[in-house]
Amino acid sequence: MRAIQYLAALLVVGFGLWIFGTSSSFQTCTTEQAAANAEQGQKNLPSLVLAGANRAAIYARCGGHVIYEYRDFATAVATVFIAIFTFTLWQSTKRMMKATQTAVDLARQEFLSTHRPKIILREAFTTELKEGEDVRIRLHFANIGETAGTIFRSEVSAVVVPSERVMIHPTLDLNFDDAFGRITLRAGEARTIDFPSGPPTWRADMFRLKSVLTMPVTTRRDHTIQISGQFLYSDELGINRRTAFRRELHPERRRFYLIPDEPDLDYQD
Repeated sequence: MRAIQYLAALLVVGFGLWIFGTSSSFQTCTTEQAAANAEQGQKNLPSLVLAGANRAAIYARCGGHVIYEYRDFATAVATVFIAIFTFTLWQSTKRMMKATQTAVDLARQEFLSTHRPKIILREAFTTELKEGEDVRIRLHFANIGETAGTIFRSEVSAVVVPSERVMIHPTLDLNFDDAFGRITLRAGEARTIDFPSGPPTWRADMFRLKSVLTMPVTTRRDHTIQISGQFLYSDELGINRRTAFRRELHPERRRFYLIPDEPDLDYQD
């Protein structure tokens, strides 16, 4: 492309010089100047070097005469050449900017592919527990990764579970309702969200620790309050990841903890 532009410029210059050299004004001027020099040369025979210099001087004087005579046209031609040069410079700058942007995009994609977000449930806790009232649960999400992530689908539930019930792993079905809406967390950002709906009612007699007459004496609860859920989030490249959790309430501390001996119920992709 650049070679074609240079060739076109050379052709234009060559064509302009040909027109310039064959114009009637230039021919008349050179003839008159050559005749005047011939009369001068009859007195002193010039050397070959002086003859060449005189010829060059004639072309220069006649060229200046023609340019002055057609100065408006010369100005227009110069303007055209400036426009062509400016357009070529703009094209070159545009290509350089495009190459720079491509390099920046590649570097950004490489950075995002090696520096991912990681959104987790940092903790879950309750407000004051009051007999006969709903248990108010709050969830604290945090992005402990290195880039931003956006939660775009989520579900969560709270249920009363008999202490002897076998745990079920969170389902892999992704066709669930959206509990929290769309949430974007930058790297290092955290957010506390109220439990959306349907919390259980606090009954102290159901959830308190009771002594069991065994040897040695142990304590247990008849029922526990458990929260479970999952959410999908994506990074800036559109890669989706999943976090799932299931935890049980320790009412004495008003916090939800991992279920003992069930580490696979709480994980992040």
